[in-house]
Amino acid sequence: MHMLETPRLILRPPSDSDELLVHGLHSDPFVVNAVIGFYPTIEQSKAELLQFINHWQRNGFGLWMVFVKDGGQARNSLAIVD
Repeated sequence: MHMLETPRLILRPPSDSDELLVHGLHSDPFVVNAVIGFYPTIEQSKAELLQFINHWQRNGFGLWMVFVKDGGQARNSLAIVD
C-alpha cells in the first residue's frame, strides 16, 4: 500500500474502514456549506468512498487520506486531498 509520512502528517489511500471518517468529513457544516451544498446520507458517503478506492485500484493514484499526527500518533483529523 502507498503511504507517505512527514513529521506532522500521515497520508495514505482510502480504504473501506474509512467510511465513518469520510461521512464525518462530508457532514461537517463547513464542508457542506463550502463544497458539497447538502448533508449526505451515510450511503452517499460510502458510494463516494468506493469511487475513491476504485480510482486508486484502476489508476494507481487518487485522493489521499491525510491525518495529523499528535505526539507521533495519527489522530482523527482528516482531509482528503488530490
